[in-house]
Amino acid sequence: MSDPVTYMRYLRMMLAFRASIDPHLARLHPLDAGLEPVLLLSELRLDCADLGSDPQIFAMAWNSPTTRSGQLGMMYVLEGSALGAHVLMAQAEQLGMTATRGARHLARQIADRTRWPAFLRVLEASEPFSLNEAVDAAVCLFDVAISSAGTESHGE
Repeated sequence: MSDPVTYMRYLRMMLAFRASIDPHLARLHPLDAGLEPVLLLSELRLDCADLGSDPQIFAMAWNSPTTRSGQLGMMYVLEGSALGAHVLMAQAEQLGMTATRGARHLARQIADRTRWPAFLRVLEASEPFSLNEAVDAAVCLFDVAISSAGTESHGE
């Protein structure tokens, strides 16, 4: 994200992605104490507003996982993306964004560095565990993300 236009495009794509998945995440039982899904839709809306944008949200229909193994696969993707969010936050800061203006969603995503190791402990201790269900859920979530990149609104 080397310029404000690219960053705004990223925000809109993330807004479409999180509009699709956050309602599903909100209904999930936490995997473990302290591992409630991190919802980012509200922060993304505020970030867009900070930058003078109020894009249309096009949430996609998708089949969220119904099994614990599927939930673990989906959460693997989401918790892992928080690791990459550290890099994105540094790039956003170079564009003048902060945890209180334009990059709230990234700040929230990276706020708790203990989540990844805690998630890995839960994952490793999960029995029974179906790798196929976990992988299917992870692939499904990536498909939603990729599709969101194609549906993000360019309108204000």
